[in-house]
Amino acid sequence: MNDLSNTPAVAPVAEAAGDPNTFVFRIPNTETDISIVLGNIPADIRLDMLKKSVKDYVMNSVNQANVRANKANAPFDQYDEAIKADPLQTAVPKPTGERVVPDLIGTAAAARERLYKGEVRKVGEGEGKTRERVDPLTQMVTKAVVTELFDKKKALDSKYKIMDAQKEVGKDGIAYLKAKIAEKVATGADEAALNKFMEDRYIKPAKLMLGQSTTKATADQSLL
Repeated sequence: MNDLSNTPAVAPVAEAAGDPNTFVFRIPNTETDISIVLGNIPADIRLDMLKKSVKDYVMNSVNQANVRANKANAPFDQYDEAIKADPLQTAVPKPTGERVVPDLIGTAAAARERLYKGEVRKVGEGEGKTRERVDPLTQMVTKAVVTELFDKKKALDSKYKIMDAQKEVGKDGIAYLKAKIAEKVATGADEAALNKFMEDRYIKPAKLMLGQSTTKATADQSLL
């Protein structure tokens, strides 16, 4: 068994303070820091690791551009799907403007320029930034809707992927269900009955799982 705590590879952060060629970080699930002298790593290995990090950095920028474009184009995708199902439908409005076409080549080139200029945010910078909180109820319903949609369409089309379902539903499964209800109401369906079904089928079970509601059978009960 290797005991890292008894080898020179492990050291307090203070021992390497101010030395840019020594990388110190905490070993997961321990209270011990490990220090790695970068110069002791063979040059070809260091170069391979650098190449991977550079590629990951550029690809991350490109992927983010794709995600932003997909989000902006979601209303167009929803409209196209609705028109495909019913050319005369009016429940899903036609989006204004045009689809976003991401400049992926330009994005990659810009990432390369930031690398050349040293304008790369270091690990740890910006970690204190507050992220937008995702409503757990919406998150849980969205996951359930995506799974159900995938299962149904996969049974009809073997090429249908989970990513296709995620793209169609978007980030708000509740809003997606409401849009579906609006489509059915436009063809004469009972809105109240559909809303009740949505509540019973998707909302209530999710609230129960999240502890936001209870039933007679679960009140003051727990398996934990």
